[in-house]
Amino acid sequence: MQVAGKAMDKILTGLAGEYHVAAELCRHGFFASLTLKNYPKVDIFVMHPVEQYAVPIQVKTVARGKGKWGFFVPKDAASYQGLFVFVLLGDDKQPYETFILTPEEVQERAEQARHEFMTEHPHPEGMKEEDQLFMLREDQLNDRREAWDIVTKRLRAERFIWHDGEVEFVGREDSRERGSD
Repeated sequence: MQVAGKAMDKILTGLAGEYHVAAELCRHGFFASLTLKNYPKVDIFVMHPVEQYAVPIQVKTVARGKGKWGFFVPKDAASYQGLFVFVLLGDDKQPYETFILTPEEVQERAEQARHEFMTEHPHPEGMKEEDQLFMLREDQLNDRREAWDIVTKRLRAERFIWHDGEVEFVGREDSRERGSD
């Protein structure tokens, strides 16, 4: 199977973002394992070497100048049991920019962006706001630039298991039980 043109660009952009995030996670002291599309909705599993808990991460990547409106996100982002990492790919002059958000933050910000877009760009009669795609603009992410502490907090707070091919949240560990905080 041969892939060419825009499809190849999309694949390579996505892979560049995933490898960048994995490298950054390792640089920040975490173990990172890429799934390479083997698990639905999970691009990377990240584990803290001491805490021994894993958290799934979904990476969304656009190349600077190519994502006119920003990052596409799932409509059900709040139900995701991990973290979202958004990567804006740079060039030789501008490095990668990475933004880390919780699913709840993604959902809230995407709904706000969708409402603003629909207000500014009315659609033909019959199209409802809920039919519009969810997207995040770069300006909605700036406060979470390089926010790797969110990964640490999530790893210390949550435990996940695999069940029937899906990531399942199994609870929070009380910090007093671990003897920390």
